[in-house]
Amino acid sequence: MPKPATLNYVPDDPTGNTWALPEGAITRIGKGYHSLSASCEIALFPDKTYFAVGNCIGLWWYDVASMTLIALWETERGMISIVEISTNGKLIAFANWDGFIKVRDIQGGECIAEINRKLIHTVNKHLTFSPDSCRIAIVNRDKYVEVFDVQNGECLVQIEPTVNEGEKNSISKLRFSPNEQHLAATVGYQTYLWDPITGSMTAEFSGRNFAFSPDSRLLACENPYLIEDTTPVRGASNVSVWDIGTGERVGYYTEHKALVRTI
Repeated sequence: MPKPATLNYVPDDPTGNTWALPEGAITRIGKGYHSLSASCEIALFPDKTYFAVGNCIGLWWYDVASMTLIALWETERGMISIVEISTNGKLIAFANWDGFIKVRDIQGGECIAEINRKLIHTVNKHLTFSPDSCRIAIVNRDKYVEVFDVQNGECLVQIEPTVNEGEKNSISKLRFSPNEQHLAATVGYQTYLWDPITGSMTAEFSGRNFAFSPDSRLLACENPYLIEDTTPVRGASNVSVWDIGTGERVGYYTEHKALVRTI
């Protein structure tokens, strides 16, 4: 995997306290704060050699083996709320809190595409690359799902999820399937699948916190419930496994009595 471009790196200051300081400042105390409401501000390289952390100052790059800082990006705008690295490890995409999205080449640091959704849907809450690293999908505060071409920033399709009556229109997870034929999102307590090219919905399954099988045939979802005979009443989860092609539930796991946070 390529090493991230060492933008703003100062060799005699491994702490980063003097990197890209505002005019008139002599040092930096701390690395900046993070948004507690953001979905993901940390992204790890596919080969686990480097990781990036986004916050109000910019995008900090770290070497995993030594746990040392190697670069500081995007200090001109900062306010980064989401970070995602492409599957091939060549690109990084991140969103600012005011609706701007950028895709950059990791090795050179150059901006490949810049997407301005500031005047349309404002803050973006989720961002994910397609497995071939050619598209990104985002979810914004208005709950629209959009798919963009990575190279030119063109919006290829926009999806407005239709939810069941009484269900919260709040998307908590967004992912492409490994074969790229599905774009899945959890809306409330249901997981929906769309065709990422046409935007048409192809399936709906009960559950959240989903994961695809590597061959994209199966989808595992968490199903939350309450254990009534506990004081106080305690939350727990079952796990369902669905056949995407037939819509049949082929697995159901109920043995554990705790919440499932991720699959």
